Amino acid sequence: PASSKPLGVSLTIAKERAMEPLLRIGDSFILNLLEEGKPQTLQVMKHFLQRFAPGVDRLEGVDHIEGSNGAAILRSACAYLECKIVSRMDAGDHWVGYAEVLGGDVADSSATAAVHHRKVGTYY
Repeated sequence: PASSKPLGVSLTIAKERAMEPLLRIGDSFILNLLEEGKPQTLQVMKHFLQRFAPGVDRLEGVDHIEGSNGAAILRSACAYLECKIVSRMDAGDHWVGYAEVLGGDVADSSATAAVHHRKVGTYY
């Protein structure tokens, strides 16, 4: 976490990304945690690592339900955090955001969260 009191997370987003306008101060999102080692996890990660054109439904074909903040909770997630962006800072070609965690749930407390390591920091 970026902070523990209140619980918060930090995130970065490239300024040219299609979803950048959805991650501004006051906006809500859900951080879905996927389980390490599950074949379905790799499929979901590959899906969301694609580049999407503006307006394309990123959730098409992904099994999900709507969270209390209107964002998607992936049914394949082992846990999720409901977050709201409270600040953001200009960092060159990216924005760095800080979001407070307002809620969430754990579906599998024994699961280990998957981590994606990029091979090259200039492409994702």
